[in-house]
Amino acid sequence: MRRVSRSLIAAGVVGLLLAACSGNAVAEPGAAGAALRALKECVLNWAILATLIPAFFLAALIKVAVPSHRLLRCLGPQAGRPAAYGAALGSGTLLSLCSCNIMPLFGSIWRSGAGAGPAFCLLYAGPAVNVVAVAYVCKVLGFGMGLWLVAAAAIAGRLLMGALLGLAMETFFPSPESKPIATIDAMSHSPGKGAALTMGTLMLLLITLGFVPMTPQFRLAVAPPVVVLIGLIAWRRLERDLCVQWLRESGAQMLRTLPKLAVAALILGLLGYAAQRFGWSAAAAEGPAWGSVAAVGGTLMYFPMLADVALVKSFGWGGGAAVVLLLAAPGLSLPAMLTARREVGLKRVLCYVALVVAFAFVLGMPYGLL
Repeated sequence: MRRVSRSLIAAGVVGLLLAACSGNAVAEPGAAGAALRALKECVLNWAILATLIPAFFLAALIKVAVPSHRLLRCLGPQAGRPAAYGAALGSGTLLSLCSCNIMPLFGSIWRSGAGAGPAFCLLYAGPAVNVVAVAYVCKVLGFGMGLWLVAAAAIAGRLLMGALLGLAMETFFPSPESKPIATIDAMSHSPGKGAALTMGTLMLLLITLGFVPMTPQFRLAVAPPVVVLIGLIAWRRLERDLCVQWLRESGAQMLRTLPKLAVAALILGLLGYAAQRFGWSAAAAEGPAWGSVAAVGGTLMYFPMLADVALVKSFGWGGGAAVVLLLAAPGLSLPAMLTARREVGLKRVLCYVALVVAFAFVLGMPYGLL
């Protein structure tokens, strides 16, 4: 009952914000108008929600139908390194978590004996390359908005950076040699046909509603038949317990992410307005100095999940420094550093932070030369 009341309150707040973003207040020139415009551009418009909601349902189904521990078995000290890094990046797609929320999982993986490389690769990949984050980066910064190259550079850079961070940490802090074991058994637990079919249909819905150019009216006409089809597949092909877990996980992920993202968008809209009033422009925030600020600031600051993308959008940031921020922000934050220090020691944490700053700068700044 308490959960239902909380959901109804959240739905009411979202409805009020949607109404505010659809009204004349968005066109106001003052600070309130700037905050609402940022909220509308980054969260509360039908195009963004049509991308985010299927992404949340897809991420939740992947999590409950393919439990992450099946991939994490490949991260142990006896796993072959190619399989371990593949499992770390693959597990990252299942985990819709911010840099702080992933710390308990990172700690358990580290204590189980995973090498520094796969463990730190997972630490970065979890917040950076999960399904929701990738879909949101593509939609908010992507096609038709003039920042699609930033989105492409950020996604490709995050995948590459996760692997590079793991390899570098493995080089500086090598694990004891151990005999690789076969990982076929750990990877053989694939989802059932019903879950796979539901995932495929959700992916089709995500691509259609999120990235195929269409009018809002056509989007509303296309969505209901596909949603009905997903419901029929789930009803006929999925077990009842799996469906219940799926719906609960979907709701939990949305309630965990969207309120924080909405608040962050409002605050960033106000900050963007204040920056413009003081004469700051995104075009001036380029060059190695701003890239260094973005790398260090993105690593130290705590961003709620997806808020780094909202920052780039709210400030109209489109150069190399923006890509640096998008690469550095998911990697760690100051609160997460304090937790990680207790698990792996100060030396490893400082090395990881330095690598995140360096790789984000090196991989992101060349974009500003294009």
